[in-house]
Amino acid sequence: MNILIMHRIPYCKINYHLGIDHKRHNVIYIGLEKHIAALPVHIQCTTILRPGVGGAADEVLDALRSRKLHIDRLICCSEFEMLDAAKVRESLGIAGTSVNTILKLRDKLRVKQLLARADIRVPRTMGLADFKRTMHVDWEGKVMIKPLGNTASTDMKIFADPEALRESLRLHKTGIERLNLAEPAIEQFAVEEYIAGDVLHYDGLIHEGKILTMLGASYIGDCFSYASGQPLGSVQRDISVEDEIWVQKIISTVNIEQGAFHLEAINDKAGKIFLEVANRPGGANVVETFRLATGLNLISAELRLLVGESIRIKHRKKSRKFGWFIFPGHRLPAGTCRITGHRSYLEHPSLIRYDMLTKSCSKPREFTYQPTAVPLSGIISGSSSDEMSNWLRRMFKDVKITANQPSTPSCGEQTIDKNSGATSNPHNLKQ
Repeated sequence: MNILIMHRIPYCKINYHLGIDHKRHNVIYIGLEKHIAALPVHIQCTTILRPGVGGAADEVLDALRSRKLHIDRLICCSEFEMLDAAKVRESLGIAGTSVNTILKLRDKLRVKQLLARADIRVPRTMGLADFKRTMHVDWEGKVMIKPLGNTASTDMKIFADPEALRESLRLHKTGIERLNLAEPAIEQFAVEEYIAGDVLHYDGLIHEGKILTMLGASYIGDCFSYASGQPLGSVQRDISVEDEIWVQKIISTVNIEQGAFHLEAINDKAGKIFLEVANRPGGANVVETFRLATGLNLISAELRLLVGESIRIKHRKKSRKFGWFIFPGHRLPAGTCRITGHRSYLEHPSLIRYDMLTKSCSKPREFTYQPTAVPLSGIISGSSSDEMSNWLRRMFKDVKITANQPSTPSCGEQTIDKNSGATSNPHNLKQ
């Protein structure tokens, strides 16, 4: 089988060889020179460089046509190029996720409208353009504005009430660059009611539209606060049959057919309210904690499904649960950072692994959930979800990360896997 991989995410994050047999299949990697140059030398493959001056879909199609290559499967793991990959599939008649499915999943307003018609609870929402025309919503209290297609909780803002949003739009002072222009991009945003409650996430694997395996977890903090500079964590929790039925109904309604999924919801007094769903594994350390709990690597399993191979699900008793945490650095001034209040937590038996930026590394200047690219991150384990949740809340209260002064030490030294007692380069954690 000829398998084309649109390569962008660092190889160590995906480890394609664990899910795709590079000797059995003819695997072709296409990408920009900087991404192709970083491929491991030991993998058996063909590589194609694309210039990166035009659209990814057009450049991939041009490369395939000029070489008269027939492709049986196209793999793309980067959120930024999934739409381009779908365009290539449709142009060449290759099976896989369609353009319509990706556009539907990315359009937060469209997805919520679709699920509401299927009697799934969703936040009340409307297009920002409609709000600006009518200056009215059918609810009271706090409102949020969200981009229709963005990921990673960027360009989101909470307002005390609809009147505060109306005034910020009038004055071009929303705090979001795209909305403060002389001609704001209001058609790219939605207005949504703010709902307080615990934020949950469900992660798993789908084959032919049916959930093969799934875990539930609850966030400590939330992604919106993380984008604002606050730490974020997650702990695995038991899920019920009702949870499984609810998630399956959403998966079926939005027509996700194959691969991994990450679904987020809010739990309030009346039950679960859908927030968003993606046809990909969750970020941060979702994949690693899923593997620790189940023995299944979501990324490798997804790759096997996408190339038409079967996977084996081991339903083993989960005696322990796992969680993770990440402290962001993107809201701090440029330069290095300083961590305080963390020592007792790094020595605690609940912690099984942690990462700290080395002394030679400055904090990340861009928003990221990548555990090895933030000032401090780690994985914890315990027999009780509540116990782990309380541990993370205490840690988030006690640990502080601040901008470094030129004469002070920078934020950390190493990565530790406490199971083995070994230290390693933070970019080479054992998977």
